[in-house]
Amino acid sequence: MHFGRQYDELQLIVAYESSVSDDVHDPSWRAFILEAPGGHYMQTGEWAEFKRAFGWNAVRVTLSCGNDIVAGAQILLRRVPALGAIAWATKAPVFRDPNAELVECTLDALRRVVARNGIRVLMLQPPSAEPAVTDALSRWRFEPSPVQMAPAATIVIDLQASAETIQGEMRAKTRQHIRKGLRAGVTVREGSESDLETFYRLHMATGRRQRFSPYPMRHFTTLWRVFRPVGGVRLFLAEHDGEALSGLVLLIHGDTVYAHAMGWSGRHEKWMPNEVLYWSAITWSKDQGYRSWDFTWIDARAPALLASGQPLLEDLRKSVTFFKLGFGGTVTTFPGAYDYLPNPAVRAAFRALVPPIYRLSSVRKAQRRLRWRWMPQAGRNAQDSSQSRPTAV
Repeated sequence: MHFGRQYDELQLIVAYESSVSDDVHDPSWRAFILEAPGGHYMQTGEWAEFKRAFGWNAVRVTLSCGNDIVAGAQILLRRVPALGAIAWATKAPVFRDPNAELVECTLDALRRVVARNGIRVLMLQPPSAEPAVTDALSRWRFEPSPVQMAPAATIVIDLQASAETIQGEMRAKTRQHIRKGLRAGVTVREGSESDLETFYRLHMATGRRQRFSPYPMRHFTTLWRVFRPVGGVRLFLAEHDGEALSGLVLLIHGDTVYAHAMGWSGRHEKWMPNEVLYWSAITWSKDQGYRSWDFTWIDARAPALLASGQPLLEDLRKSVTFFKLGFGGTVTTFPGAYDYLPNPAVRAAFRALVPPIYRLSSVRKAQRRLRWRWMPQAGRNAQDSSQSRPTAV
C-alpha cells in the first residue's frame, strides 16, 4: 500500500509504502529499531519471540521510503475469553523522523491492521511525548487510557560522564553504603546460565518479602535463550564469602543497559549488597562502552514532586524509588498509554466499566500480587505505591 503527498515547493511526491509482517526476525527491522530515536528492546524481534513463549503473537507494521524503513510498530496480539483479540504496542510507534505526514500514514496503517485482525482494543504507549505523535493520536480517536501499560517514569544515568562525575551526583549516603559494602568484602561477579537458579531463589525471596507474585523461572530461562545470542542479557551476582546475597538481570538494547529484574535474599543488609551490586553493574556498563544506564522504573508520583521541590511522600521514602534516586541521574518521564477501540459499543462499555473495575479493592490486591505478569496497572496516577511497583525492578 502506498501513501503520498505532493510538496509544492519541491514539486516532488514523497511516497511511503506500508507492509505488515509476522516475521519475528527481520534484519531490516532490527537495524531500524537499533538506530531510530526511541527504539527499545520491547520493539525488537527478540522481544516478540520471548513473548510468543507466553501466548502472544506479533504483527509488525512498517512504512518505508525507497529501501529504508522510516517508521513502524510491533504489536503483540492475544485472544482473551469473552473479549476477543486485544493488542499492545509498547514503546511504539517508532519514527526515524516523525514528520506530520509520516505519522498520519503510520496511524492509518495501524488502523487497517486493527480492522483486518478483528482487534477489539489496541493499547499503545509512545516512547516519548512527541507533539506530532500525541496530537495525531487524538485525531485518530486514540484516547488516553485508564490502563498503564508500561512504566511512566525512570532514571537514566549518562555513562559517558566520568566515574567521578557519576559518583558526585549520587546521594552521599549511597556513596557511603557502596564504600561500606566493599570494605565488608562484598564482591560482584558476572553470572552464567547455570546461575539463573541461584538468581531465581533471590527473586523468589524478594517476592515473599514484598508480597508480590514473582516472574516464573521460565521468564528468565526464556530471556536467556532468546537474548543471549545477540548479547542482550546479562546477570550479575553480589556475594560474600561465597554466599549469593543479591542478583540483577540486565537487558541491553543498542547503547543502553536496562535494569530488568532484581532479587535479594534479605540477609546481611548491613553489608549493603544491593548498593554494591548496582554500582558494579553500572561501572561494568560504562567500561563496556554503553552510553546510558536505565533503571527502567520509578514511581510515577516522584517526578512531579521532585520538579516542584516538594519532599517525597513518606511511602516513597521507604520504597525502591528512593533507593534508585540515590544513584543520581536524570529523572525521565514517558507519555501514558492510549486506547483505540474501533467498535462504538465496545468503546462505550470500555470507558464505562474499566475505570471503576480497576478501582475495586479486590482488583488492586490482584495487581499487587501479579505486578506486570499479566494485568497492567490502573490509572496514570496510582495512589498505592506498592501497586505501582512492578516486579521488574
